[in-house]
Amino acid sequence: MKHHLPKNIKIREKGIKVDIRFDRLNKQFDNAQSALTKTVFQDMKPYMPNPNLAQMVDDSTIIAAKGPQGRFLYEGRKMVGANTGSAYAKRGEKKVLVCEKFKPSGKYGQDERLHYTNPQAKPRWFEVAKNEHLKDWVKKVKKIAGGK
Repeated sequence: MKHHLPKNIKIREKGIKVDIRFDRLNKQFDNAQSALTKTVFQDMKPYMPNPNLAQMVDDSTIIAAKGPQGRFLYEGRKMVGANTGSAYAKRGEKKVLVCEKFKPSGKYGQDERLHYTNPQAKPRWFEVAKNEHLKDWVKKVKKIAGGK
């Protein structure tokens, strides 16, 4: 996420001129964002089904699981086409969780969870990494951005 500080602010009132420049802060915020994105990316990788498919687009964007399979990989649940009930949904067909298609209760069981080839992989890998590393992330960003 990009910050929204202006480059500078000029104020003139009753013979007093004030020119506040935010160059240093903007640079610190950019550096903090870049460091945070890289750190989050590295901390998520062990929990991802296939970290080789993930990529950093820029200093504030990570694509961890793209394409139609991304959602159910992240959620860790099997999904099927809403109309066909097939794992190979037709082009443009919306995918739904298996439990939404076949179980009136909407609850899913063990057989509907995905099994990843990476033994460390977990569903919702960002949340897993965040729960484990959030304090370190905050500390790092504060240090770079100039906070305490």
